[in-house]
Amino acid sequence: MTNELIGEQSSCLLTVIIPTCDRPMQLMKALKSCKENQITGVEVVVVDDGKKFPVDPAMFGGLANVIKTTGYRGAAVARNIGALNANTDFLLFLDDDDRFAENYISEVLENIKIGKFDIGVCCTSQKEHKLLKLGHSQTSTSLPLKSCIFGAGMGFWVRRKMFLDIGGFSEKHIIDEDTHFFCKMRSKGIDVHVSSTVGILIAPELAPASESARLTHLGDTKLKLDAYAKTFIAFHRDQNLSYADKFFLLSRFIRAARQHYAQLFFLKLRTLVLG
Repeated sequence: MTNELIGEQSSCLLTVIIPTCDRPMQLMKALKSCKENQITGVEVVVVDDGKKFPVDPAMFGGLANVIKTTGYRGAAVARNIGALNANTDFLLFLDDDDRFAENYISEVLENIKIGKFDIGVCCTSQKEHKLLKLGHSQTSTSLPLKSCIFGAGMGFWVRRKMFLDIGGFSEKHIIDEDTHFFCKMRSKGIDVHVSSTVGILIAPELAPASESARLTHLGDTKLKLDAYAKTFIAFHRDQNLSYADKFFLLSRFIRAARQHYAQLFFLKLRTLVLG
């Protein structure tokens, strides 16, 4: 890998990991946002989890190292594969339908060099992080879980060793793997830096119809129910999480159950009415 963005591996501090699934046009725009940040000492790893539109490394002109999965393994697996194949001390995750805002990679590198935090997130273009409304600059176990939970798509960066030591993202989760990971960090009392910068532009334009595949399936109520149940079960006996934290995880599961079974009821009712 030899271009102005990736630089020499010996001087790299940060690996940008982009999991993708059958969306080459979206991926190109995500990669373009990496290049537009004009940062040396950063390598890019693309994890191709699709099958229909295989990613051709040649189309990137050496901009990224492409790793192929067996296909449709899910976002957690793809991100973990990227982390295992990174050659730097820190990781920064980007979804294939999102973009880096100008200067966000530079800000992450500055935080890495300062060395105060091992993990951080940012605001997005669509919403302010809940912590910012409370006037805090970092997460804390003194804050309720529902006020400081974050997603992997929020400019999430982390020290690679910490990420691997904690076990990475849960590969049993098709969705909600980021909440599960955050709960593991919270259980260990790890603080998270929260930037006030809008660092990620969330899906700035709709994907073409031919690129509708997604790594996650938020509209699938059964997947949501199963994932929320797994997260609650994983932590309901964790002595390092408060009762309020556990109640929050339980209440999410209950809401997902209501949504799922209500959907099943109306589908059944429609079938009976329409014959």
